[in-house]
Amino acid sequence: MKKVLSIMIAITALFALVLGGCKENIPVETITLNKTELTMGVGDRETLTATVSPEEATDKTVVWSTGDSSVVSVKDGVVTALKPGQTSVTAASADGSVSAVCKVTVVSVYEQLKALSEKEHDKGTLTIRSVYPEGTLTDKYLLEKTSSGYTVSYTLQEFALIEEQDGGFTIPENEIAEKSGTVKFDQDFKQIETTGDKTDRLPQSLALKGVNFTADAFSDPQFGDGTFSATVKDSAIFLGKGIEGNEMKVSVAYSAQAITNFTLTYQTEACSVEIVYQF
Repeated sequence: MKKVLSIMIAITALFALVLGGCKENIPVETITLNKTELTMGVGDRETLTATVSPEEATDKTVVWSTGDSSVVSVKDGVVTALKPGQTSVTAASADGSVSAVCKVTVVSVYEQLKALSEKEHDKGTLTIRSVYPEGTLTDKYLLEKTSSGYTVSYTLQEFALIEEQDGGFTIPENEIAEKSGTVKFDQDFKQIETTGDKTDRLPQSLALKGVNFTADAFSDPQFGDGTFSATVKDSAIFLGKGIEGNEMKVSVAYSAQAITNFTLTYQTEACSVEIVYQF
């Protein structure tokens, strides 16, 4: 009886082994991505999500690859833009029989800066910070588009000079006077109304007119996660004003859709200057 029982157990085990070995392999039928096109700036990161069906597929492993690894890299669906260009990212099944593709365009920050310099802006802020030995002066301008033109609200700082008996002036350390007001412009940016303290230190717009933004204008360009910075080779090309300074550097915060922050810094004989545009 024990011998028969042992034989039955052995047969049952063998039967189970055979059934297990013949388990049905369910192949992947489709792979879909949450995005089929991406536009990115150098340094940007985007995450692609792959959905594998059917849900009960035996092997749902996704293999990621890029058509040009010099333009973008991809790891576990995370796409990193490396340099301007066009390529694609592919999500494939483990056996390569099924795949989905996302087209990727990486835009040049130089092209974005050029476009920025060719347009007027409906709104934005301009901050000019000048650091002197006696203290720091900060000028702020807020530009807003109106139905009839533009409005610029400003707050400007200057040193509170003390007149001496000999007719000269001294600058007290950190003694700062402030002016503020609002200027309205028409569509052609001609002044039509002024309220508050008068000043001749108003920008004509927040457009960066006359700016050369080709790669030849910069040296030592650095790209980060949505940022760009470089040393400016020729200071006279910036802002269309022939700025005279040295050690001029530019830094930009941007996405593929828009530049959000443009900062220019330089040094003069009297002070260091930081000009920040925010759009």
